[in-house]
Amino acid sequence: MILALDIGSSSVRAGLYSREAQPEQGLNARRIYDLSTTADGGAEVQADFLFELVCQAIDEVLLKGESSSEEIDAVAISTFWHNMLGLDSAQEPLTPVYSWADTRSTRAAEQLKRLLSEESCHARTGTVFHPSFLPAKLLWLRESQPQVWKRTARWMSFGEYLLLKLFGETVCSISMASGTGLLDQFRCCWDEEILNVLSLSPERLSPLSDFHTSLQSLRVIYASRWPRLRSVPWFPALGDGACSNIGSGCFDSKRVALMVGTSGAMRVCLDREPSVIPPCLCCYHVDRHRFLMGGALSNGGILFEWL
Repeated sequence: MILALDIGSSSVRAGLYSREAQPEQGLNARRIYDLSTTADGGAEVQADFLFELVCQAIDEVLLKGESSSEEIDAVAISTFWHNMLGLDSAQEPLTPVYSWADTRSTRAAEQLKRLLSEESCHARTGTVFHPSFLPAKLLWLRESQPQVWKRTARWMSFGEYLLLKLFGETVCSISMASGTGLLDQFRCCWDEEILNVLSLSPERLSPLSDFHTSLQSLRVIYASRWPRLRSVPWFPALGDGACSNIGSGCFDSKRVALMVGTSGAMRVCLDREPSVIPPCLCCYHVDRHRFLMGGALSNGGILFEWL
């Protein structure tokens, strides 16, 4: 079986699946949570709170499946795109996990448009200067919280933090990196021009890897908690939008996926490098070779909660 973890912006889910990608009946768990919001546009969650929800979901699934004789062969992870947190030199969180829905960096996004050519950056990174993406968030934090900026040794997504807690090391998948606004989509490396403007060295970001790279040998505390997962390969988190396309069968240019979760999106998967990224669209990766093109809205299922 495969243990799948889905860490979204309103819930954490875990479930066991067969090798044919069919859910094992009753072997799933869910933890619902709310992002903390602030009057000035903040949308965030504490990293260790979210980590504990993931652990609880895993506990529940393994308890439900303890009578099964099937081996768990791997752990696969998806997380919500465009999230970020900062860690100090002791690998402890200095910031909450900032969601894509956090708009406090709106002014910083406008500032980036004066510092860089948005058109040429979009042609490389597939993203515009917008508070959802990391360049604006990082610039906002650098200017509004200079002490936090100085103390931050690493910037990463929650999926990377999850692996860091469990294994003491981490990697960032090409898929997750492609949603940051910091990745050169064609060279699959961190974009030098944007990093230079942010005064951010690549060493303060996670090393990049494709989806097939795995980590094994859980730290002792978690190996004791989950003996069935002790030596199982854990694969780096992929962007939930990429997984949405693949899971719904839209893995080539013949089908377009319309996804409505907390937010909404319409995307098409391309199995080759696009000749150009249209100005009105965003471009990400499923993996190093497959691209994902489309657009998104900040509202979807959450609309009913807002009302």
